[in-house]
Amino acid sequence: MLDVRTLCFVLTLLTAVSAVLIYALHRYRLPEEGPRWWALSFGLVTTGLLLMGSRAIIPNFLSIVVANVLILLGWLTTLNGMRRHVGRPGLSPLEWLVSSAILLLVGAGLYWFSAMSPSLSMRMRLFSWTACAISSATTWELLTHNNGSPAIRVTSVSFLIYALFSAARALHPSVSSQYYLHAGPFNEAHLLVSILFVVGMSFGMVLMINEKLQNRLALKTAQLEENIRCRDEMEAIIRHDLKSPIAPVVTLAEVLGQEPDLPPNVTRGLDLIRQSGIKALDMVNRSLDLYKLEHGKYELDVQETDIARLLRSCAADLENTAQGHAVNLQLLFAGRTMHEVDTLLVNGDRLLLYTMIINLLRNALEAAPQETDVTADLDMHDNVIRLTITNQGEIPEKFLPRFFEKYASHGKPGGTGLGTYSAKLTAEAHNGTIAVNSHNGLTTITTALPKTA
Repeated sequence: MLDVRTLCFVLTLLTAVSAVLIYALHRYRLPEEGPRWWALSFGLVTTGLLLMGSRAIIPNFLSIVVANVLILLGWLTTLNGMRRHVGRPGLSPLEWLVSSAILLLVGAGLYWFSAMSPSLSMRMRLFSWTACAISSATTWELLTHNNGSPAIRVTSVSFLIYALFSAARALHPSVSSQYYLHAGPFNEAHLLVSILFVVGMSFGMVLMINEKLQNRLALKTAQLEENIRCRDEMEAIIRHDLKSPIAPVVTLAEVLGQEPDLPPNVTRGLDLIRQSGIKALDMVNRSLDLYKLEHGKYELDVQETDIARLLRSCAADLENTAQGHAVNLQLLFAGRTMHEVDTLLVNGDRLLLYTMIINLLRNALEAAPQETDVTADLDMHDNVIRLTITNQGEIPEKFLPRFFEKYASHGKPGGTGLGTYSAKLTAEAHNGTIAVNSHNGLTTITTALPKTA
């Protein structure tokens, strides 16, 4: 059978641990007023219990009067924290004044029944009725501002049980000695209930903190999703509206360019305007395609496409890029040099496949060191077409997991990070895969597409 001294020690240890735990959660997870007051309340209760446990070595005034008042003040501080946590104002100055006056009266009564007219049963009554009143008020605050929170229900049940037991103890102190540590089984039961109360209250507080954090996270997630939705809608509107003024500019430049007897510099200027307009329209269309791919709204224009011919076309379009970077682009077909007669048919969206291949080739050419080779090897095995693009130079290991993420770019001034991202979306839209491997001074991107998308 546990004695009162052991129970007191366990209760003190629990309140001290709870004080540290709640303060840590307040400090690093939820820096709000509610948890801060809870941590303070556990600190007050711990101090009171330490004084109470030191009754043999300190004056009775400290071990009885101050100790019990500190414990009651701790529960009152908990009430203030609960009100703040559920969104209500804390105790008003008037409520603090009245509560302090009551605690002073309780302290005076404890002093009277310890020094002037010693009576342990009366001290228990005074303490228990006050604890019952504070616990009942806390239970009421929690139950009336529950909003269906399981965490608040758990905490309110703990306070309710403690309030009922405190009332029972006040009605029937049942002491067998005037010395607190030998006051009988009922006092031991009170300490056991107090231990369970502290455990239940601490658990409830942790649940309440976690619940508020989850609610905040859900709110932020909802706001982020709404912001993304608004951004996507705005981008879609901008893409659509940009096409309207650009198309007439291209048409007008073409019409004016057909006029006879135009000076050469004017003809060149009109041709530049037309090419720039076409390029701008192409960028808008690709951006719109990317948006549709992201949201699963793109309808593939599936047709039989010679991907070998498509690869040769991309290489021809990038000839100036390769020369500008002093890089040699080699096209391979199943490991050997590709010829004009080589064909490999795939069912897919020709425009998307062209954009994917040219983006991957351009990235490889721009990443490769000068006077090196970039190879693009096309082959098929088990009805899966693989395009393997290899260039010298390694990608940093820490960047590899983000290689295909949107806006992720490394070592490329002015890079948008959309080329590899759109390539990934295109491969997935064709039920294919794309992967990057970088080691031993080489970087390899392998795209695998089923022959039938």
